[in-house]
Amino acid sequence: MFKGLNLSAHCVHLFTSENLLKTERMIIRDSHDLYKKGLVFEEVTEISLSNEPYQDQNARLLAKCTQVKKLTLSGLIGVDEIPEFVFGYSQLEELSLIYTNIQYFPTALSRLKKLKRISLKNCDFRRFDEAICTLEDLEELTVRQRIAPQFPIHFDQLKNLKRLDLLGMTGLVSLPEEVLELPKLEELHLAPRLFKKVIKEHKEFVKQLHYLPSFSSVEKKHLPKVVELLSKDKYPSRLRSLVLNILAGHAEKVQKIAQLEDLLHLLNFPRVEYIRLETLSYIDHFYPKALEKLEKGSHLLVVGKLNSNKKDLQALLKKVGVKYQAKLNDKTTHVLIGQSPKAINEAALEKKLPLITEKRILDYLNNNVDDLYLLEEDEDQELQNENLKMLLLSQNEDGIQTAFSLIREGGLPKVLRTSLFLLYLEYHSDKIRRQTKRLLGKLASPELLDKAKRYLTYHSYALWYKQGAKSIIQAVNFFAEELDRDELLDYVWKNNEPVQRYIWKAFTLERQVEKLKNYMDTKKKSLDLSRMGLKTLPAGVYELANLEYLTLNDNALTTIPQKIKKLKKLVRVEAISNNFSQEKEAKLKEFFSGLKVDLVLHHKRN
Repeated sequence: MFKGLNLSAHCVHLFTSENLLKTERMIIRDSHDLYKKGLVFEEVTEISLSNEPYQDQNARLLAKCTQVKKLTLSGLIGVDEIPEFVFGYSQLEELSLIYTNIQYFPTALSRLKKLKRISLKNCDFRRFDEAICTLEDLEELTVRQRIAPQFPIHFDQLKNLKRLDLLGMTGLVSLPEEVLELPKLEELHLAPRLFKKVIKEHKEFVKQLHYLPSFSSVEKKHLPKVVELLSKDKYPSRLRSLVLNILAGHAEKVQKIAQLEDLLHLLNFPRVEYIRLETLSYIDHFYPKALEKLEKGSHLLVVGKLNSNKKDLQALLKKVGVKYQAKLNDKTTHVLIGQSPKAINEAALEKKLPLITEKRILDYLNNNVDDLYLLEEDEDQELQNENLKMLLLSQNEDGIQTAFSLIREGGLPKVLRTSLFLLYLEYHSDKIRRQTKRLLGKLASPELLDKAKRYLTYHSYALWYKQGAKSIIQAVNFFAEELDRDELLDYVWKNNEPVQRYIWKAFTLERQVEKLKNYMDTKKKSLDLSRMGLKTLPAGVYELANLEYLTLNDNALTTIPQKIKKLKKLVRVEAISNNFSQEKEAKLKEFFSGLKVDLVLHHKRN
């Protein structure tokens, strides 16, 4: 079906009158279309005017389009109220006003009895008059602006209003009582602070909503776009609810309401890959025994976008005697399904073929292919592996390509998994990322790459760049199940010096000691940890048996733990400009005096 587009008045449109007449829906994209030869005004069903001056001559022609069902007015110059011709559109179902100075709906709005959707975005809208309360068919109302308009007293008479979108309306400090009385409201979108208040104060009201936000970072990023797509493509209520709960991460609710056909439909959800990736994780619940009959002689149809390279996958399947297929036929026994599989879903369901996700097929191959990895770890390879890691993380494309060449010639060791992952996440080159992704497909699960994609959907900058220590440690924990935790932290340590002082405790004790020895002057047997923002001593300090002189100036210490007595050779501790109370200073002096260790807490006065 041919869909209309919002286009500027300065765009040139190459549509002939013949093509327009053949189109099922007649569409006016700008005022120039009004003067095209062969245009039948009574057949126009959609009008989209953008960034044009308002002219009476055009208005008279627009008034002839009496069968319009969808109208969009965006950035019209010199328009402060809804043009009069609009109220003659008795068949109008959708009205969108974008970047206009229109501040209210006049009484004449009540003539538009068939209106189902009203959208106001970036307008200066101030009030809804009672006229809107007469629109009995209105199902969806969107108001995206900071200023909160006045709601009419009888707003609760909108008996069929299902969706109310007030995202970004920071001027709305409380939800009007009239909204709380809407009988069929099932979807509500508010600024997070207000929504949290509504959930707390109106528990019975929120029970009728099909979706409640989780207020996560990824939801916050994608929600406005997702809601727009759901409305634009006219998703039915059950699919809207499913998509929004997937976005919010409400796994229990998704599993409760999801039907397989709906999930398969969402694998083609446009523009938001996060929804497609999350949807795949729920499909496995419908085929718990899909792999039981996958055996030698089976025919596996592979459809959709995968993380793995399909040629490599085909080679691995061949090793277990499974035939790789690109097209459905009578021999097909199983379907490996990825993102955007298109119409193959319906055919597979009709044949009752079991569906398998990429994660499960790779788990199967891991268990059945002995040489899944190209190269096993070997002590003789350790030095070469360290050199490969250095090249991969060199931030130099020539060095990275050299590493790729060495891997192609000598094999791919599993110990490179974390380095390849960091390269995939950090290096901003599509060419390098594609090559890295292919190698990672041999070493890492699809889940790990999915996690990386999800992370990148709401972190446009590098993983460790300019983030606080707490966020960095959360990111490390997010990926550490499959990767080397200390190697991730080492990468942070080398590339983000300002946070070094805060992430000591995230390292293992062994790695802490290793790093402290790098700070240590072995000749003087001294360690200077001044100006590192320390609130407590790193645990690794107590393992430095040969330490004699310890400097802790300009930190945030409130005490020095008694465990320091483990350092039998300690001679002097200097801890000037910390946060010790007078009482604590007295106790520390007494404690260190008993150890026969010189303790300096203040500069000497002349």
